[in-house]
Amino acid sequence: MKKQTKPNIEPNHELIMYFLSNSTLIDRAQLITLLAPDIFIPTPRVHKDGTKYMDCIELDSETPCCPNGLTIQLHTTDFAEYK
Repeated sequence: MKKQTKPNIEPNHELIMYFLSNSTLIDRAQLITLLAPDIFIPTPRVHKDGTKYMDCIELDSETPCCPNGLTIQLHTTDFAEYK
């Protein structure tokens, strides 16, 4: 029987640090855009009857983020629906 090896799931910290050190804000926003389907934000909510619960808000599928000054602004589905 063939011995199964455990896959290497350790993050490549050197690669991550290289990206952070050498990327622009737009590069980072593009990475967040690519990761957007895998990101959600837990948000506390209150029902009309007063019951508290936690809702998970997804990032907007069309524009999940954008550079805003020196930061990256996240756009949730709630933000996209706000007029």
